[in-house]
Amino acid sequence: MSTLTILAIVAAILALPAVYNLIRRGDLRRMGVRNIVRRPVESALIIVGSALGTAIIVAALMIGDTFDNSIRDIARTGLGEVDAAIEFETVDELDAAYVTLSANRSELTELDGMIAVRLARVAAAGAGTGDDRMVEPSIAVSALDFADATAFGADPAGNGLRTTTASPLPASPAADEIVINDDLAEDLGVTLGDPVSLFVSGNELVFTVVGVVEDVGLGGYSDAFVTRDLIDVFDPVGDLSYNHLALSATGEVYDSVDATRRLLVDQVEPALLDAAIPFDSDPIKKDLLDDAEDEGAELTQIFSVVGGFSVLAGVLLLVNLFVMLAEERKPNLGVLRAIGWKRSSLRKAFRAEGVIYATIAAVVGAILGVGVGWVIVQLTKGILAGANPDSDFQLQLAVEVSSLVTAGLIGLIIAMAAVWFTSWRISRLNIISAIRDLPEPKTRRSRLLVMGAGVLLIVGGGLMLSNGLASDNAFLTIASVPIAATGAAIIAKSFMSPLVVSGITGVIAVVWGAAFFPLMPAAMTQDVDIEFFLLFGVVVVAGGVALTTVLGPTIQKLVTRGNRPMVEARVAMAYPSARLFRTAASLAMYGLIIFTLAFMAVLSNSFSLQTTDIAASTAAGHDVMVQSNRTNPIVVDDLEALDGVSTVSPLIRDSASFTAPWDPGEPDEWGFVGVEPDFASIGSPMLRDRDPRFATDQEALAAVATDPSLLLVPTWFLGQDDGNDPPIGGIVNAETTTGTELTFEIVGVTNNDFAWSGPWMSAQAARELRPDAQANRLYVAADPGVDTKALAETIEARFLPNGAEAETFTGRVQRFVEADEGFFSLLRGYLLLGLVIGIAGLAVSLFRAVRERRRQIGMMRAMGLLGSGVRRWFMTEATFISVMGIATGVGLGMLTGYLSVTRSTAFDEELPFGVPWGVILFITIVPFAASALAAIIPARRAARLRPSEALRLAD
Repeated sequence: MSTLTILAIVAAILALPAVYNLIRRGDLRRMGVRNIVRRPVESALIIVGSALGTAIIVAALMIGDTFDNSIRDIARTGLGEVDAAIEFETVDELDAAYVTLSANRSELTELDGMIAVRLARVAAAGAGTGDDRMVEPSIAVSALDFADATAFGADPAGNGLRTTTASPLPASPAADEIVINDDLAEDLGVTLGDPVSLFVSGNELVFTVVGVVEDVGLGGYSDAFVTRDLIDVFDPVGDLSYNHLALSATGEVYDSVDATRRLLVDQVEPALLDAAIPFDSDPIKKDLLDDAEDEGAELTQIFSVVGGFSVLAGVLLLVNLFVMLAEERKPNLGVLRAIGWKRSSLRKAFRAEGVIYATIAAVVGAILGVGVGWVIVQLTKGILAGANPDSDFQLQLAVEVSSLVTAGLIGLIIAMAAVWFTSWRISRLNIISAIRDLPEPKTRRSRLLVMGAGVLLIVGGGLMLSNGLASDNAFLTIASVPIAATGAAIIAKSFMSPLVVSGITGVIAVVWGAAFFPLMPAAMTQDVDIEFFLLFGVVVVAGGVALTTVLGPTIQKLVTRGNRPMVEARVAMAYPSARLFRTAASLAMYGLIIFTLAFMAVLSNSFSLQTTDIAASTAAGHDVMVQSNRTNPIVVDDLEALDGVSTVSPLIRDSASFTAPWDPGEPDEWGFVGVEPDFASIGSPMLRDRDPRFATDQEALAAVATDPSLLLVPTWFLGQDDGNDPPIGGIVNAETTTGTELTFEIVGVTNNDFAWSGPWMSAQAARELRPDAQANRLYVAADPGVDTKALAETIEARFLPNGAEAETFTGRVQRFVEADEGFFSLLRGYLLLGLVIGIAGLAVSLFRAVRERRRQIGMMRAMGLLGSGVRRWFMTEATFISVMGIATGVGLGMLTGYLSVTRSTAFDEELPFGVPWGVILFITIVPFAASALAAIIPARRAARLRPSEALRLAD
């Protein structure tokens, strides 16, 4: 059964009975519609508050749909009908495989097309000279048979190489002709007939553009295309190109996954094995679509969890509103019970009114969520562009109908659940107490039920703590103590003051949450899911709200002490202290959101403070990292001769398949670097752990550089992300191009890998793994006083033919840190929707409070209180609630953030702590000002009530 079906069933169970009663019973329908029509402003605010929760859910699902759709679209633009690639080490193996499969073509029933491709990466430039010349440091050039390419796949017209210009493609371009896609044409500023330069092995080869094809299908598979034989000019030895067969399975672009598996496993691979041709098969489209689904699900999860705080605020708003409705109508409900209405009738009446609110809010929220999602997608585009400006990946806005329906159903379920809870609560009123507006009397039966519930909570919390600690389950552990403390508080309330018990319970929850990260073992905290932080925030804020609510009367006494405070201030402070449940719900709406904002701000600020240290730990004593093209690497002597360059350290950069005992299964492809012995004399990447036989990090790197059996690895090497580093002394195997294995011993674990170096090994070992590997990565140390950023720009301009991409280590780290900060800012903006719910909740509560307290207002006015005094009364009350909520959220967020980054095992190391004053001021001042504005209208409404009108019992 699908998730959507389950949601539909739950929503039907909650809403259909109320809908049925609305249709069948005219009295319930009149009561529900009457309240909505007579109080349109309050009704609109209720709907808006509930709709915002639905909008947040829509936006989260929409983000997932957008990423899923955008990554999946690469299958159309970058692959088309290319479903799999069969890779070969040599050109002879490629040709032999092509002949073999062509001879068996009739048996390859799942094959729609096949083409032999030799692909190389080179630097390219358009026409012109100097700064006006548009360049691309690395493009993919494919050499293939154009007759095969134009007939490739089930729909060659839509998938093969085709022009977007008036001129048709030649049957086979000449030796000095090239076909490019429209994306490269735009990047180089060229069109048909223009020259394009490719830089290969120190030479500049000039071609004439004879075709510009769409960046779709085979046209997006590479940036440029030349005839098959021309690849020998780029790669005369045959060791720099990617030799493979591109295969198209039967089916359309997105529905050929199953056919691809049958094609590879049942047909192509057996044929090549029978012919004794070595190969590697890669279902590239399936992997791409799987990645798209995973990325979309992960982002949906992140935004859903962060939005969960806002949704919880919406739930609290709904519960608070219906509790206020019940309190306001309590005498009337008592009269209804006295004249013969059953409890079930009261429940039905409330559900009838609630289902109208919930249904309208679900529809409005779904529509509003599309706009919210659009804004988030636009902001995310900017963040991705900043993190990787050279990427061609483009977000394409998408929202599935199923996502809108899912979000609408979730919003409806949440709203109806709040309605059902409240209707059950109010139906249990005592008739006499309700008519007289007195507190509900306690019965022996209710006390026994409460005591039993308390015992169950204590036992349950204890079992959760035991199991959580035994299994390193952070989710169970963080929830265990507060649950047990709540059970103990339920029992203790029969013997102690409820305020004292609630205060102690709040202290326990706050202390437990704040101390959780410092106290718990790394195995537990380093492996927490993002859902954990939702529960974590609820635990800490619930404790803080309980404590703050209990302290409310004490704060009231301190503020109103003596005779100086005005009477309206006394009344404003007294009312929240007398209505603790409502006050707690209002505080929680603020506290949940502001706690999360403050906590995220601390984390983001701590990461940004690390920029310099991370860059230094990555740079290994150098200043600039230079990447060049494998087909035309930079000559070290030429780079050393450049002004401002002190030392150049070459690194061999390539990839290989690695295995280790802690990562069973298929070998994993990892990039690696090989270093010469001289590298360690300048510096070393910072190590978080190393073999005790080496006194310093440089000694460990020097040993690795001279001993081909030693290895430095990053902390997450081969999937080691369970809170434990790869073991010092652990054995790692790597496969060479000849099929043999090299064995390495791990002697160090790098602290971070922002340079994406992967394992560090000796240059000798790197050449044994990949004899054709090139020293195409260079670390550059600048002369003292040199502007390293300007030096990097100079290197790129000077070594354009080599495809040079130069970046300072500080700039590289800063780019990723800024991307992280941008993502945190995006989440904060998304979370601010929850703050809107809190402010809307305060406004609605005050509107309801005006109606509920009209008799008190009339009494105060009759005793001489002016309208301005009534206005100050309500403004002071709103200020009191917002200040307490803001202080609770900011205080707990800062405290938890401080303990998490400085005393926690949740991160790889202790992070620096700094107060993000800008964000803290924003989340303090803006909510306070917005709350004051939200209180103006209900305060003015209360001030305009006339004593005679306010004292009447009728509405």
